[in-house]
Amino acid sequence: TYLHGILPDSVMDTLRPYVEEARRKLAQHVPGMPLKRWPERVRIIPPGPGFVAPKVPRPLHATVTEAVLMGCKLAIEYRAFDRQRAKRYVVSPLGLVQFGVVFYVPATFDGHGDVRTLKLHRMLRAELLDEPSGIEHFDLDAWLEAGGMGFGGQERIRLVLRLFDGMGERLKETPLGPDQVVVEEAPGVHRLEVTVIQTVQLERWLLGLGKNCTVEHPTSLRAEIESELFVQGHRYH
Repeated sequence: TYLHGILPDSVMDTLRPYVEEARRKLAQHVPGMPLKRWPERVRIIPPGPGFVAPKVPRPLHATVTEAVLMGCKLAIEYRAFDRQRAKRYVVSPLGLVQFGVVFYVPATFDGHGDVRTLKLHRMLRAELLDEPSGIEHFDLDAWLEAGGMGFGGQERIRLVLRLFDGMGERLKETPLGPDQVVVEEAPGVHRLEVTVIQTVQLERWLLGLGKNCTVEHPTSLRAEIESELFVQGHRYH
């Protein structure tokens, strides 16, 4: 259930007969086995609203995942968010990342060395090419740790927050980083310091904390958040 979309279709098709045979064997020989009922008793609930996943045609998904699996380039037609028409590109897909309900493909464009992030559902067509993508030289984990899925951002900052209404206690349980320090200044009020990469995702998260948080440092980020909140407040009047 949870690997659907992550595994290439060719792999899913190969595994499907084994899974079905395993189900038949379990039903026939061990009908009362407790482990058999485990899938009925666990669920993964994503944070935030229950967004509906964008539709990705199965042939397109199959082609892109096969390119990632085999390390091949793709010829694609891709429509960017701010474009009315799609453009054709030759790209080297370097992985597949699921973020919420959306699948992203980190890729390099022919003639360019920087890694860009493509949304799978914005690809209108994809053709597998018999050219190596160089995926074996790409470290997906290192790219993610450097803020690849934070929608840009390479700068590491010392983030200082003042947290209210017990938010500091919650972030003790799920730290923002390994060097995070949280100090209680008053009942329900905490000061948090941590080293993070400044990204769009971080800024969106800080805005989402609303009245439970103020940014103390860096001052440039504080001014940016303050400006965003001012505009937001103005639109409510």
